[in-house]
Formats: sequence, structure tokens, C-alpha cells
Amino acid sequence: MVNMNATTQNPDSVEFETLRMRERISWKAVFAGTLTILVLQMLLSLLGVGISASTIDPLKEQNPLSGIGIGSGIWLILSTLFSVFVGSLIAGRLAVIPRRECSKYDS
Repeated sequence: MVNMNATTQNPDSVEFETLRMRERISWKAVFAGTLTILVLQMLLSLLGVGISASTIDPLKEQNPLSGIGIGSGIWLILSTLFSVFVGSLIAGRLAVIPRRECSKYDS
């Protein structure tokens, strides 16, 4: 149970600001963004594996795996950045933006 004493009711106190910031986090949005990042990263990784496996032709090349490491690294970096961007975008769109007129602490 939250103790609503004089320090938490005072808008200038540190405890008041901590309580207020804790209420501003939308955990549904955070979990949706995280799940989006994980799923999109997995799908893009599988796509990268499929593309790189289709480029290997051991019958025609002497060293078929040359350059796969560099390409895989570039693909990993780009797909991770894209996944984090999309997941953050979704988390930001799903987060509730509190308005001043809806706050229960403002008079």
C-alpha cells in the first residue's frame, strides 16, 4: 500500500517526482516493442541465412565461403538497427502520453 504522506503530496519533493515517473511508463508498450524487435530480428536473420546460403556454389568456386563473414556482419548490423528502429517506433506509438488536464496530482 502506498503511504500518501506530506512528502508524496508535495509537488516539489523527490518522492513525488519518482511516483509520477513510475506511473508514466506503459509496460504494455515496452513489451510490445521488445517482442517486435525479437520477432523482426529473428525473421531478418533467417532471411539473411537463406540469402547467404543461396550464394554459395561449391562446384564453381575454389573458396566458396570467402566474403560470407563480412556480408554476414553487415547484414547483422543493418538488420539489428532496423529491428530496433521498428520496435522503438511501435513502443512509442503505443505509449500513452499523459496530458496535464488528466493528471490527478495537478490542481
